[in-house]
Amino acid sequence: MKSVGIIVNPAAGKDLRRLVAYGTNSTHSEKINAVVRMLRALDALGVTRLRIAPDPGKLGERAIETAAEGLQTLDAGILEMPWLLGSRGDTERAAALMREQDFGCIVVLGGDGTSRAVAAHCGEIPLIPVSTGTNNAFPRMLEGTLAGMAAACIVRAARPGEAQHRAPMLRLLADELRQMGASDVRLTDYACVLATIPGNQPHAPAVAFLAHVDTATDFSGSGVKPIVHRNYQGGPITLPDDPAQVLTPENSRFLSGQIGEDLVTASGTTLLGADDKAGVAIIMTLAANLLAHPEIPHGDVRVCFTPDEEVG
Repeated sequence: MKSVGIIVNPAAGKDLRRLVAYGTNSTHSEKINAVVRMLRALDALGVTRLRIAPDPGKLGERAIETAAEGLQTLDAGILEMPWLLGSRGDTERAAALMREQDFGCIVVLGGDGTSRAVAAHCGEIPLIPVSTGTNNAFPRMLEGTLAGMAAACIVRAARPGEAQHRAPMLRLLADELRQMGASDVRLTDYACVLATIPGNQPHAPAVAFLAHVDTATDFSGSGVKPIVHRNYQGGPITLPDDPAQVLTPENSRFLSGQIGEDLVTASGTTLLGADDKAGVAIIMTLAANLLAHPEIPHGDVRVCFTPDEEVG
């Protein structure tokens, strides 16, 4: 599991603008308490390693000291940096070090300037900006526990190869897109399938279609036996593998509007998985149709399939 990094700007929320405008400020105690809540959330969700960038006020060290007694598995420490200048350069060097050490996520406590400094030097590491200063780019206030939970979700999901192992369907989709003739088809380390259907209208906007391939875990997703009910004429539909399950216009209101249509149901003991297999099927059918009929005018079409709905 990758490490989580935290960068705290001790000067954020203490600028002259707040003093002359009688605005609120963010005290050292408030920043420390926010970091403590992050540490406890990370520990509770199974994150194993965290490093906090050092700062002249030693806010990170004080937060670790406060939270240490209650931590179970989290290795919380200070990022090794040879010197501190007490300036923006400290933030930039900390972000660069976290990038070099392949951190999985960085939480930034500061204002717009702090977040910009981290973003400019962290590469593609996901950022979670927590407002403790002047924030126009990131004006939403995020509580420390929620920030820690979000960081934990990111690093727990970001295990290269694991998601691919869980989702062989994504490899199948990638292979089918290549066979269709789609461009730039790739399966990322985090099991997202990306592809492009090149447009034939230079000035047309690009459109992206996205679907997730997982289904709900309430019922089994294996051994699915889809049943097609041709030319539905109303009345109840009994699912044969569990006759106690009956679809009627009373308990499934959409049925009354489907007279004459072909309907697909499960057999009664498994999940059909139309959420979001239907979306996957629609996108793949669209891709096949556009690639088979280049005379249809369209801009670039981006295709994306994610391994799950919640994390992506």
